[in-house]
Amino acid sequence: MRTLVPVAVLFILAAVASAQKQDPTVLPPPTVVDKPGQIVIEPKKPGGTPTQPLKPGTIAVLKGTDPDRPGFIVISPNVTAASALLPLPAAASRVEMKDGVPHVVIVGEAGRPPAPGRSDPPSTKPTQGSKPAEPEKPEDGKILVETYDVAYCRGCKVGYLHTLVRQYVRDGKPVLYGSKKMTLQVARFGQVVEQWLEEATVESPDGKIFSTSNRQGIGKNQMLSLVGKVTKDGLEVTIEGEGLAGGKEVVKWPDDVLGIAKEATLLKDTRPKAGVSVEYKVYLGQLNAIITHRMTAKPAEEVEVNGKPRKLVKVIQQMKPHGDFTLPPVTFYVDPDTYEPVKLETDMPMFGGTMTALRTTREVALAKPTKYLDLGEVQSIRLAAAVPGIHQKDAVTYRITLAGEFPLDKAFPSDGRQKATVTDAKTRTLDLAVTALRTPPKVAEPAPGKEYLSDNFYIDWDNELVRKHAAAAVARLPATASAWDKARAVEAWVRANIKQVEFSQAMGTCKNTAKELSGDCTEHAMLAAGMCRALGIPSRTALGLVYADTRDGPMMAYHMWIEVYADSGWLALDAIMGLGSVGPGHVKITDAHWDGEKGFTPLLPVLGVLGSSPKVEVVK
Repeated sequence: MRTLVPVAVLFILAAVASAQKQDPTVLPPPTVVDKPGQIVIEPKKPGGTPTQPLKPGTIAVLKGTDPDRPGFIVISPNVTAASALLPLPAAASRVEMKDGVPHVVIVGEAGRPPAPGRSDPPSTKPTQGSKPAEPEKPEDGKILVETYDVAYCRGCKVGYLHTLVRQYVRDGKPVLYGSKKMTLQVARFGQVVEQWLEEATVESPDGKIFSTSNRQGIGKNQMLSLVGKVTKDGLEVTIEGEGLAGGKEVVKWPDDVLGIAKEATLLKDTRPKAGVSVEYKVYLGQLNAIITHRMTAKPAEEVEVNGKPRKLVKVIQQMKPHGDFTLPPVTFYVDPDTYEPVKLETDMPMFGGTMTALRTTREVALAKPTKYLDLGEVQSIRLAAAVPGIHQKDAVTYRITLAGEFPLDKAFPSDGRQKATVTDAKTRTLDLAVTALRTPPKVAEPAPGKEYLSDNFYIDWDNELVRKHAAAAVARLPATASAWDKARAVEAWVRANIKQVEFSQAMGTCKNTAKELSGDCTEHAMLAAGMCRALGIPSRTALGLVYADTRDGPMMAYHMWIEVYADSGWLALDAIMGLGSVGPGHVKITDAHWDGEKGFTPLLPVLGVLGSSPKVEVVK
């Protein structure tokens, strides 16, 4: 059974900058930064000292620093109803601490139902892109299944799931249209945001799938839309949308893949007894892959639901590994008579605790949360002690401990910047030595393939606007400038020209960021990577952790930057910081060229590490 878990992949990259859900012309108290190159996260706190006005989109002038000097990242919030994926609540807000985690609390919004006649909240979907593969008039079909499930974590409502199955008649034969709409409602460093995902299948009553669609918001007025058609060769998947590259891809398609309509009644149809397992396959658009699940029934037990005890059948769902990645197990509690799911629980390290979902009414599901779980704080890894000037140092050794079963030898790659050594397999501990590479290596590394220059869905650089930005970035360089000089100029240009650092986006593409010039670390990286490719410089994104100072102490935050093949080897740059190189404060988990990608597969290693509840200490 599908849950809100897939949507969480959009939030594993907690970008590092200051953003708050408040008046966009007001800046929190300035922070004194002694040296350049320091990332400062300043989530909103209750009370506080007087603030000073600042124009939206302006980088704060820090005490004792030159505002034009790179390396400082205290940014004004700049979030308005026009620029966010959904309007920010009009009511007053405050931040409360719960279990050591800050929650944004919206005052006066408790339990407010949606306006009469509304279905799902409007304005959460971009208008561009193609329609999903659905009947022309879905509202005319006969409703067979309609359910709402609302998810909670750490005392906060974090989203809901709407499942709908309708029956139509096509060419005299019945056809089922199943859809799932998943909405995640959280905060990131104090900014309230909403992400959404829609999946749909058109299938026959006996479960034969004809077509699929999967679309989700990834950037401002931008979505990723995958439409699939089942043929004799497999599922032909096409990326749809304005000016998007990618073409078709054929996914091997077993006959026993379940569509949304068939999956919605799977437990009711099979009614597994204690000890009996049911195995089934589904297509997961976020990975553009077939995923296998196994559900095993357990004896009925008494479970608390909405404060009252109920005797329910327990069903454990486990995902078979997709490469090295697996989603955490999900425990369903189902009614023993109808086998309808009543409650589910799953461990969600990316949410900082256990997520519980309850079957509920439409009104409860669509009501706005009164408290928002702040993922920026939850997903950051606290350090015991600060490391002043870490981004200017030559080398740092980290000791990292991972829980779970994610392979230690695949958690942090060894390359020219870092080397991982497993020190204790029993306690799942490794040492990671990270060095600063600030100039091209003397010994040339193997030249990269053409995929590092490709124009693709995410790094869509082959257009007039991105080329224009790239030309502007290197306009003042001499004709003899090296590839490394040009790449550093791109880093500086992106840092100076992205007007607004905010967290309402998941992962906007290069072209969309070139147009909007806003976003967090993922948008900075996609634009910088594309501009480098426009200049003929091979590039890739790097995903991992970065050292950051916060009011609550030092942390390692999830982050994205870029690597370029300049002159004779791979070198890292970070357009959020703009220092012209990357020091040992950046720890890489994985990198990606994004060529041919139609989902979020490159993010799985990061999600695997995040799901392992990592503990990090600086030992040298």
